[in-house]
Amino acid sequence: MEEEVDLRDYLHIINKRKWIVLAILIGAVAVAFLLSLRTPVTFTSSSTLSLSQSASALFPRSDEVNQLVKSESFLRSATRGKGSPFSGSNNQVQAQRVAGTSFVIIEVTGSNPISVARLANALAKEFINEVTEPKKRKLLLSKKRILVSRGKMLEKREKEIEKEVRKVETKIGSTEDLVQLTAVATKPDGSDKLLDFLLSSSLLSSQESARVALLGQLNVVRQEIADSQMELTGTQLELADIEGTKVLFPASVPKSSNKPQTKTNIIVAGILGLIFGLGLTFAFEYLQSVRSKK
Repeated sequence: MEEEVDLRDYLHIINKRKWIVLAILIGAVAVAFLLSLRTPVTFTSSSTLSLSQSASALFPRSDEVNQLVKSESFLRSATRGKGSPFSGSNNQVQAQRVAGTSFVIIEVTGSNPISVARLANALAKEFINEVTEPKKRKLLLSKKRILVSRGKMLEKREKEIEKEVRKVETKIGSTEDLVQLTAVATKPDGSDKLLDFLLSSSLLSSQESARVALLGQLNVVRQEIADSQMELTGTQLELADIEGTKVLFPASVPKSSNKPQTKTNIIVAGILGLIFGLGLTFAFEYLQSVRSKK
């Protein structure tokens, strides 16, 4: 019952000095609204990149990424030939490396929503060019094409030699049969048969030599294929590392401004004004009660 009386007393005090509460509340809201109107309208757009392993090693800390992106040479290179939307000094650039990840966020804030999105994407593209060396990428792509073409040529040569080896081995088989036949038929007084045997043996020897030579060529070609494949793998790994740095989420034109946040400002001002007005009301009531007691 006592709490109910106390609550009614509080409500009575508030009602008695409600104009103070309302005046402060309205004044706080009005001030917040006017300040919001005076605050320049700004838009923010950001582009998110993923760094390759080598690029991550180049920029291990967030401040290094921010220092690069905000440098004059970098901004000049990124905005070269882009026209006036990119050259406004009111654009604020911020870059950061997300802790524990390979992600980099490039954020641009300015008064023009289209310009900030275009500039964020241009900076992201320039960042990729900075860490991936486009010339090196072109050389690696050219090298990859050459190695692939060379590999196909060597594989074709390998099949041709294998075909030649099979042909020679077939001939060797036939010649070995002939040598065995002439060897059985040859007698001490059979000079013609002996001559056939010697000729067959000589032919077999030459065929064996040809086979050995072809196998040697085949081993050389297979070694060249293995070396070429190893070099191609290394080139592909380098390319994969370079191409690992890419834009994950390009910047888009912001649909709403990030400043001023008029609604938020008015709500916060209203809450603070209400608290301050109530506090002032109870303070006046307390002072009045103290004076009346004296």
